[in-house]
Amino acid sequence: MNIKFQKGISEKQIGQLIEYSSTDELVGKFTHDRERFGSREAFGEWLKKGRDIKVMTNDKGDLLGIFWYGFKEMPLGDKNYDTTFAIRIYGEARGKGLGLDFMKKSLKERGIWLKISDDNLAAKALYFKFGFRQVSEPDENNKIIMVF
Repeated sequence: MNIKFQKGISEKQIGQLIEYSSTDELVGKFTHDRERFGSREAFGEWLKKGRDIKVMTNDKGDLLGIFWYGFKEMPLGDKNYDTTFAIRIYGEARGKGLGLDFMKKSLKERGIWLKISDDNLAAKALYFKFGFRQVSEPDENNKIIMVF
């Protein structure tokens, strides 16, 4: 499989993102993507929040993964983290170890935080491998905070 990385997302890929968000069981289990990307209108509203998007594609330009930054403050102890991010790997790319490479190509700064389901073991392992550390216990929704 030949993988490409690009900044931004095409109209075709937005359609694929909406499809993955409504049909992918793991996306439904661990994320709010069904609401966030449930339609083109919902995607447009989400995009207005100021997202920096990168996508991973195959040779045909099909969406295999999405990575985005958002700006939302998270004060933790004596440090204030002001950038959050998320990564999703889809379809034929999932389970092939491409998430770490995608993160290396996309994540260049520190001071990043994310919230993740504590039972999303594959994602937690990826984040730990990249250098994130867990800074909270699971909350009432079984979410933890990790920082980089």
